[in-house]
Amino acid sequence: PQNNYLNSTQSSTLNSESNLNSSVIHFINHSFKIKRNIVLRISRAIRDIISTLGVSSPSMKTQTMSVLSLCSFSSRTQFLSQFSFSSFLSPSLFNHTQNKFIFFTDDNSKKIFSLSKSKIKTILFNFIQGIALVQNLELFTKTDMINTFPNTKPILLREENNDIYLSSIGIIDEYKDIFLSLISNVKVEVKPNTSLNLFYLNRDHYEEEEEENKINGFEEQCRGMILDLNESRKCLAYGLSWNPNEIKYVQNQATNLGIDKNQWKQLLWITVWEEEEEVEEKEVQQGGDKKRQFG
Repeated sequence: PQNNYLNSTQSSTLNSESNLNSSVIHFINHSFKIKRNIVLRISRAIRDIISTLGVSSPSMKTQTMSVLSLCSFSSRTQFLSQFSFSSFLSPSLFNHTQNKFIFFTDDNSKKIFSLSKSKIKTILFNFIQGIALVQNLELFTKTDMINTFPNTKPILLREENNDIYLSSIGIIDEYKDIFLSLISNVKVEVKPNTSLNLFYLNRDHYEEEEEENKINGFEEQCRGMILDLNESRKCLAYGLSWNPNEIKYVQNQATNLGIDKNQWKQLLWITVWEEEEEVEEKEVQQGGDKKRQFG
């Protein structure tokens, strides 16, 4: 049977921040910062999820290889946003004897796809760990995750009662949408003819500098982060902290990678604020001097 698991629009049950339930956001901790490259970990998680779908499904191999070959973070997140696990993992395709999802060709003569409960568990595990990590919380075990998100238990523990298990498949899409919403307030540009991805905050989402108190761990590290998303998946330049003294250092890193400093000046929106404030302060001072001079 054919499955319309790739939708033209995101098939989400939780498609905006206002829909995030309290169980997801109650542990946000802005005072504690995880000493870990969150952006690189999130990037690897997304790649692993897409790779799992491609390796497990020959019917999707071409699509996933195409997305991964672009070495574009934005293309990968877009692919996930349009992918419906609920449609892909239809209960009618679950083989109760083999305890896995199995797909056949149109004439049902040849098995072309299978996805086990173990692999599905790993997909959800990546989403849950990413949601926590973005909000400065480390969840390393299934027990930690189930204690924080109880409705993930059937999938993470590979529930033996298949009726209960299959009725829980929908939560994968829910947590996928939460995961994507928490990393959506950034912009990523790929340097032409390379696999270098430049991460920076979406300036339109922030009205005042004080918004730094509301950004999550992923957003904070994105301020100038450069990742090489080829097979090595390396971090080539770390993002800025909120210390403006680091700006010159990161700009030098960018220059060494062949990235124009003026481009970085536009990307690092906090520096633009600082320059605007400095200009305003000079104008005020100059205005005061003129008044004193001619008054």
